[in-house]
Order: sequence, then C-alpha cells, then structure tokens
Amino acid sequence: MFVNRILCVLSFIYAVKGDYAVPSLTLEALKKGGFRVYIPDVPGTALFAFHANINDNIRAQHPGSVNGEARTPTNGFWILEFNDKLKQGDVVNYWLFVNANHLGYRKDGEPIKITRLLDAYTELKGRCEPGSTVINGGKATCVDNVIFQDKFDGSTINTMLWKVEHRIPTYSEPNSPFNSYENREDTKFIKDNKLHLKPNAVPESDVRGT
Repeated sequence: MFVNRILCVLSFIYAVKGDYAVPSLTLEALKKGGFRVYIPDVPGTALFAFHANINDNIRAQHPGSVNGEARTPTNGFWILEFNDKLKQGDVVNYWLFVNANHLGYRKDGEPIKITRLLDAYTELKGRCEPGSTVINGGKATCVDNVIFQDKFDGSTINTMLWKVEHRIPTYSEPNSPFNSYENREDTKFIKDNKLHLKPNAVPESDVRGT
C-alpha cells in the first residue's frame, strides 16, 4: 500500500511537469544599441530569467555575461531589456529559466544569430483581461496594465496630464478655516523626479488686506 501511494504521487508530479513547456524566445536588437528578449505569458508563470553570452558559448547553470529576470508580465509578455549593443553577425548563446505552477523549468536555447537590426521595438499586443477602471471618458483598461504614469522628469508640471487648480474662496468669519489654492511656483515644484506640494502660512492681515 505504501509503494502504491508513492507511485501515485510521482506519477502526478510527472504529469503536472509534462503539461508545461517553456515558450519560444524572441530577440529584437536595435540599430542604436540595446536589445530585448521576451516570451508570451502563460497562466501560472511567476518568473522569467534569461542568461546569455555574446559570441561565446555558455555553460549549463552559468549566469552568463548578460542576464536578468522578470517577475511581472507586461501586456501578455515576459520582457527583459538590455543596454548591450549587438551587430549583424553576432551570435547570442543562452539558456532560460521559468517558474511556472510553483515548479522550475530550465531550457537551453538554440543560438540566435543577429541578421537584422530594428529602428524600434515591435509593438506587442497581448491578451487583455478587461479591468473595472475606465479612462478618458469611457476607454477600457486591462488588468495589470499601467493606467496612469508621470515620471516628473521635466522642470514644470505637465498640464496635459494634470489640472492645476487655482481657487481663492471667500473669507468670511475670523474663526473659519481659510485655504487659498494658488497656482504658484513656491507651493508646487519638481525636484529629483518627485512632485513637491508645499503649503505656506500667511498672516491674517495679508488675507484681510489690512
């Protein structure tokens, strides 16, 4: 009875592992330098890792001179980008590791010879699981996709993304709270890619104009 149970467990594990195959890898290299690799997302995938050598063989389990891992898919794909510049004729030798359904899968890839360079990466359009959020007057969104992003990499607020409110309410009673919302550079500014909002206290005499 004990032997039968062990055999059943081993058979079940083998069946689960046999149901998954590491997807084929795609590599795209740019003329200006840099390249990316990606595989399509498969339900149950939790991690995608890429290890490679350029114009040099790579040993099993060796990290390689170019490596990285992704823990979140983007628009239906697991994507990794690198700054290394490839040229036509280069050969990328690599192996992959994917964690899927709580199991690890390693795959030795066929060497990829660079035959063309692109001006820009191909637009990837994957599966879309509709989200509950709508934007821009009813435009649908996809689960796990970015809805809104501002890196604050300019010197001023991007008014195409933000509406800066300028409102000075009526000040009536001496004891009522008074907040003046003014579009002024000393109350809002960008520093180190962060938006800073700074309240300023003013004397009551300035508010009353006395």
